[in-house]
Amino acid sequence: MSARGPFKTGARAEAEIVLLALGSYKVNQEYPIKYKLEDNAGMDYPIPVVKRDRAKLGHARATMNVPFVPRQAGDQRVVGELAFSVCTDQKCVMEKRTLGVKVCVD
Repeated sequence: MSARGPFKTGARAEAEIVLLALGSYKVNQEYPIKYKLEDNAGMDYPIPVVKRDRAKLGHARATMNVPFVPRQAGDQRVVGELAFSVCTDQKCVMEKRTLGVKVCVD
């Protein structure tokens, strides 16, 4: 997960999540991938749960843009839980991982 600034109080910005399937794994095209944001007093989230319809799914790579609006200046964090699945020809693995990125807001 990454975010490119500059970040301004009250201005919409985006973080990007990139999921890379390694080795013989591929991105599960059928799984309802989603990123559920945690409440944060310093941030507003126009889309509190970013779902599959906003993700770009490829064979071995999935990307998802996460919009946010900083409410306070200083160091803030965009944090949430990514639910995803990757598969081989023999099995699929479903995972949930907490991902976050620190942003410095002017």
